[in-house]
Amino acid sequence: MKYRAGFISALFAMAGNAWADETIRDALRVESSPLTRIEVQIDASEFPEAAAAAEQLVEEIEDRSHRHDIELAQPLMLLGDARLGMADVVGALDAYDRSLLITRVNKGLFTPEQVEAVYREATAYAALGNREVANDRHEYAFNIMVRAYGNDDPKLIPGLFTLADWYNTERNIFLARRLLGRAVLLGKRHLPADDPQTIRALKGLARTFREERFPTSVSESRPASDSPSYRDNRFHNVQLNNFSPGERALIEVINIEMAKPEGSDEEIAGAMLELADWYLLFEKYNRAFPLYTRIWELLESDPEGLNSVFRDPTPLYLPLPPPPIPAVGITEDGVVELALTVSDRGLVSDLSTLRSEPEGMMEFKVRKATRRARYRPAFVDALPVPTEGVRVEYRFPYKPDEKAAPAT
Repeated sequence: MKYRAGFISALFAMAGNAWADETIRDALRVESSPLTRIEVQIDASEFPEAAAAAEQLVEEIEDRSHRHDIELAQPLMLLGDARLGMADVVGALDAYDRSLLITRVNKGLFTPEQVEAVYREATAYAALGNREVANDRHEYAFNIMVRAYGNDDPKLIPGLFTLADWYNTERNIFLARRLLGRAVLLGKRHLPADDPQTIRALKGLARTFREERFPTSVSESRPASDSPSYRDNRFHNVQLNNFSPGERALIEVINIEMAKPEGSDEEIAGAMLELADWYLLFEKYNRAFPLYTRIWELLESDPEGLNSVFRDPTPLYLPLPPPPIPAVGITEDGVVELALTVSDRGLVSDLSTLRSEPEGMMEFKVRKATRRARYRPAFVDALPVPTEGVRVEYRFPYKPDEKAAPAT
């Protein structure tokens, strides 16, 4: 599946138009392996075609060999991917389960080669809404990696990231923090000082402290599971003084970027921007604004980069509410559109409603949430300025026969 993450997407991006995209896709189908052609179809969201091709490849391998040939493992995973794209989650799980079984039969019960299939199973169970089983599959995959590599091997770092990402999705920030801290230690112990994995671990560690104080969005939150790992999470004390650990991690990232022999001003500015935003969120204005000034200086030779960072207010914390119902069944689209002023310190004022459909259903909740938002303000000549008329648009599904909820 590496093609889908890099090579194929890069080729499509370079092509620049639909005709070129189709030409490259056709060429790859003709000249590359059957597996790569199926990957290209999945990448292009041609899921029925990909599923048919994967099924045919599975039959061809079985006809010339047997039902447990290791060569079947990858086509079966692609078949699962195609079925998942078609919303056939049960069919996807069947394909993933068989791929997993074949890998174990050929490589051993605890082979790390099974991890890719286990991750796909976790994705499918999450799509079914069975998040406890999905959690178990994520933890099982990581335990397999520990069994294979031991506790002090940098090959564990990708698994630490994957499990930490899952825990973050499930609001398990304390367990995610523990894993990311472990990734930082492994990176410092075994990898070059400027290794991207160490940088990612430091940024992720800081993000857990930020999420503790400023959750990304309540619309993404989920109820706690009853699995052991979730129960363990409940006994962690919330760290009210969570400013300093995140600050230290982000300062480390800046130091790493500045120490790179061929580091660029853009990379240094990007690292500084995360720290400046951190200071702004925690209202350390005397630290934030001098750092923004330094970032402006680093980006002055890149007008496009300067504008992308400073021209318009950028939301750093916008905790919009969940929709009134899940987006399933027959629904219509509601919308709340607001206009507001962002101060030169990134605070929200002068909130007004431009549109609310259906009237009264979500307006009160969206307005209440938006008042708590924090923005990076716009800058002019390296100085923060207030901005009027900043728009916030919130769309949500609702049942056509629902009546507007009272504004309480």
